[in-house]
Amino acid sequence: MRKMCWLVCLFAGIMLVSTGCAPGPRVLTRQYPRLANIYLTNSLTDEQARALARYDLVVLGLENQHNNPKPLQLIRQTNPDCRLIAYVSTNEFPEGSYAKNEDAKGPWHDLRTRFRERHFLCAPNGEYASFWPGTKPYNFTLPEIADTLVNFVSEEFDWRIWNGVFWDNVWSDVSWYNNGQVDADLDGKPDNMTVFNSRWIYNLNRLMGLSRYRLGPERLVVANESLDNMGQWLINGRLFEGFPNTLGDRSAEGLEHLLDLYKKFSRDTCSPSLTIVHTEANPTDSTAVLFGLTFALLSDGYFAVDHGPNQSDIPGDTGWHDRLWWYDEYYQDIGLPLEDSYCQGSHVWTREFQKAVVIWNPNYFAIDAKFSLLDGSSIAVTVAQRTGLIYKKSLMPGSRQ
Repeated sequence: MRKMCWLVCLFAGIMLVSTGCAPGPRVLTRQYPRLANIYLTNSLTDEQARALARYDLVVLGLENQHNNPKPLQLIRQTNPDCRLIAYVSTNEFPEGSYAKNEDAKGPWHDLRTRFRERHFLCAPNGEYASFWPGTKPYNFTLPEIADTLVNFVSEEFDWRIWNGVFWDNVWSDVSWYNNGQVDADLDGKPDNMTVFNSRWIYNLNRLMGLSRYRLGPERLVVANESLDNMGQWLINGRLFEGFPNTLGDRSAEGLEHLLDLYKKFSRDTCSPSLTIVHTEANPTDSTAVLFGLTFALLSDGYFAVDHGPNQSDIPGDTGWHDRLWWYDEYYQDIGLPLEDSYCQGSHVWTREFQKAVVIWNPNYFAIDAKFSLLDGSSIAVTVAQRTGLIYKKSLMPGSRQ
C-alpha cells in the first residue's frame, strides 16, 4: 500500500511543505466498472440526486452547496461511498452566468469579490482575452491568482459535502492562447509567448502544490488535463476528456499513446487514484460507449460519458456535461482485476478480471483473436472495429460461474 509522506517542494521562491504519495502497489477493492459523472448544473432535484448516487465519483457545480444542500445530502445518504468533487476553473471566472446560477450569498459571489480588474487577462487592444464565451480570463502569470483560488477553496468549501476539488483547464502549454494576442503586463503590446507560457505554467504548478499543502492528504485534487512537467504525486488524478479525441490522434497508435498516459496517471498519482476517462457520444451509440468503457477498464480509472462541451445534434440537448445516461454494462459484476492490461498484438489489448475478460480493439477493422487465461483456459472471439468487448467467463463452455 502506498505510504503517505511529507515531501518538500519549491514553488514561486518559497518553501512549501506538501503532502504527497510515494509510489507503490495499489490495493484494489472498489467494484468494476468504476463509474463517474460530470454533472455541471446549478439545480438539482431529489430524483437527479438519487440517479447520481449510483455513481462512484461525481463532479458537480460548486454552487450546489448553496443552492441544493438537501439533494447533496441525499446523495451522501443513498451512497456514502460516492465521492463528490466540486468544479472550479483555473483560467477564468464565469462572469456572465454566476449571478444567474446562485443568489448573492453563493460561493461564486464570494470568489468574485476576491479579484480586482488587474487580475484579469487582456489583449493588446484592451479587450478581455477570453477562452470561453461569457467568462473573464485570469491573468495566471500573476502568482496571487493561485493564492486566491486555493484560499477560496480552503475557506469556502463546505467540507461536510465535498471530498475534494476539480480544477478545470490545467494546461501543459498556453503558447497558443488567444493566438498570441495577450498583454499580461498591460503595456499595450503583445507579450513574448515563451515568457507568458513559462510564467503561466509555473503558477499552475504552484496552484497544484498549494492545493495539496492547504487541503492536506485527505482531500482529493483532480485536474482536467495535467501539467506534463508536474509530479503526479501532487494530485489524485486527471480527466481525459472527449475520448477518443483527447489527444487529437484517433489512430490505433495514437490511442495506444493515450493508453500509456492513462495507465501512468492511474499508477503514479496520489492515492486514491481518481483518473477519469470521459467519452463523448450520443446516448444510443453503444459502440462508442463500449469503446470508451473497455478503454477505461484497461487501467483503474473511472468511466464517464455524455455529449461533453461539443454541441449535440439532438434537438433540445444542451451539448454539455449534464446527462444521466445508464447502460446495461454498468450492472455487470466483473469482479476485481487479476492482472494489468497487455497488448495481444495488432494493437488489441486485453485484461482479465475475476468474472470477465475485457478486450479493446482500436483498429479500423475487426479482429479474430484467441486469448489465454490465467487458469489455462482460452477464449476465441471476434471484436468489431473501434469498440470493445466484455466477455463474461460464465459464457465459457464448462463454466461454473
